[in-house]
Amino acid sequence: MEILNTGPSLTKRIRRSVAYSLIRMFVFFFRLLPLEFACRLGRLAGEVAWMVFRRERKKGIENCIRSDKAPDEARKIVKAAFARVGWKVVEAVNVKRILTLPSLSIQAEGEHLLRALACSGGGIAFTAHYGNWELLAAWAVATGLPLTVLARPLYDPRLSQWVRKERENIGVETLYAEGSAYLRKVLEALRRGRIVAVLPDARPYGDRVCEVSFLGGSMVLPLSPFKLALRNQNRPVVAFIRQDGWSFRYHILVRKIEGSSPEELAQNYACHLEEVVKEKPEDWIWWLR
Repeated sequence: MEILNTGPSLTKRIRRSVAYSLIRMFVFFFRLLPLEFACRLGRLAGEVAWMVFRRERKKGIENCIRSDKAPDEARKIVKAAFARVGWKVVEAVNVKRILTLPSLSIQAEGEHLLRALACSGGGIAFTAHYGNWELLAAWAVATGLPLTVLARPLYDPRLSQWVRKERENIGVETLYAEGSAYLRKVLEALRRGRIVAVLPDARPYGDRVCEVSFLGGSMVLPLSPFKLALRNQNRPVVAFIRQDGWSFRYHILVRKIEGSSPEELAQNYACHLEEVVKEKPEDWIWWLR
């Protein structure tokens, strides 16, 4: 009987192994450098990525134009977003160092809403691929909040495991949205009184979805996280972080989010996200969708 090999091809496995090794080398290298210099080097790498990754660049510009931006303005925004991502990646692998910087400034508006969730048995906090969401998670844990992040598995299981360990080192628990069991794991985390952070603005998690209005067009969001938020005894919140220029000054915004149905809650989430994206569009990753 012939046995079919449904795993990745040899070429793909080699590429993944090379990519994994390069990423680990990148992290090791950028942790050796002075922090501000490393971040500026990351910014430069993001500007190079703008020229190299044509598909992502084109997709980002098209999405930005759909949000009623002129083509020239859309190019400037997406180019700046690439540079921001380069800076944020270096920040993400150096969050421990950032949180101990004398020059660090984090102003949190609505922090009491997160503390209320933690004190009353946990709940769901919706955020997005806007600003440095990894730094937002690290800040939450550093201030004593019990945080679990719901994330999408990466293309290489070794990378997923490595990211999980990196987050565990700063006190952030990670649940991967894979298979049908992940919702039970989220419910278990909520029962343990944890705040579960969900980023629904990228590709949906493979379950039921709904279409919501967003930036003059529409976006598709997964329904399951919003259903869970309504089932929980505590109302959810939205939380976003943005950077002040090219510095280590950040502003965190936390707000309540209301809705009587999963669809209404998803639409209100999109409205909150739209508000912060309009305020600082270069902090959002335009090419994720």
